[in-house]
Amino acid sequence: MSGRARHAATLIRLPLGCAVCVGAAGGRTLAAHAHRSLTATVALAAPRRLDLGGGRVVVLPPGAVLTIPAGFPHAEARGGRAVSLSLPPSLLPQAARGVCLLDAPELAAAVAALAGLGGPPPSLRALLRWLAEAPFLVLAPLLAPPPADIRQARACLGEGEAASPRGGGFGHRFRRHVGLSPTAWRGLARVRRACALLAAGEAPAAAAAEAGFFDQSHMSRQFLRFLGMTPGEYRAGIGTAMGDSLQD
Repeated sequence: MSGRARHAATLIRLPLGCAVCVGAAGGRTLAAHAHRSLTATVALAAPRRLDLGGGRVVVLPPGAVLTIPAGFPHAEARGGRAVSLSLPPSLLPQAARGVCLLDAPELAAAVAALAGLGGPPPSLRALLRWLAEAPFLVLAPLLAPPPADIRQARACLGEGEAASPRGGGFGHRFRRHVGLSPTAWRGLARVRRACALLAAGEAPAAAAAEAGFFDQSHMSRQFLRFLGMTPGEYRAGIGTAMGDSLQD
C-alpha cells in the first residue's frame, strides 16, 4: 500500500443505514457544513477543534465522543485525525437534543474500532445501545426552525437554483438561521447530489456536470471543502462494506 493510500480518508458502509468515515492524516479543515445523518465523532490521537457557530467552539479530546444532530451546521479546523460514525437519527433519538459530549474512552475506542482501528470491531447494535444509554452533556441546543422565506430559499438553493432577491440583509439572516451562507448551502447541496450520483454508479465527469459543477476539479475542491475527502475516496468507500455480523 502506498503512503498516499495509507493516509487518505476512507468511508466504510455499515448495516442499518450507518457508515463510518476515517479522516485523512493531518486532519483536513472542513468548511461550515451540515450532515443529513446524526454523527458520533471521536478524535484518535490529538484534539480536534469544531466551530458550532455563534462563537461556540468545542475542542474534542481523544477519549471523548461528540454527537452532532442531522442538519446542525458546524466547521472543523485542522487538527487531529478523527473517526465519525454516521447513523439515521431514528437509531439514536435522544442525541437529537443538540450537540452532545461524553467523556468515555472505552466508548470512543469502540467507535474507532468500527473502522478497524485499535481492535476487533464491536457489534453495531451493542454500540448503539451503549450510545443510547450514555449520559451525554448538551453543549449546543438545536437551532430554532427558520421563518418561511428562509425555508423557501433553502429549498431553492438545495435544488441548485439561485435564491430570488429578497432585500438587504437577506444573506445575513440566512446565515443566522441556517448556519451557512446561501452560496455555501448551494455548494453543499451540489456535493450531496454528486454523492448520490456516484453512489448510483455515475462516472465522475457526468456526476460533476449533472450536480452543477463547472468540471471535475471544481467538484473535487468542493468535496474536500465539505467532506474532507476526494470524490475518488468517496467512490472507494461506496464499495467497501463491513459484514452483517456487526448487526448482532
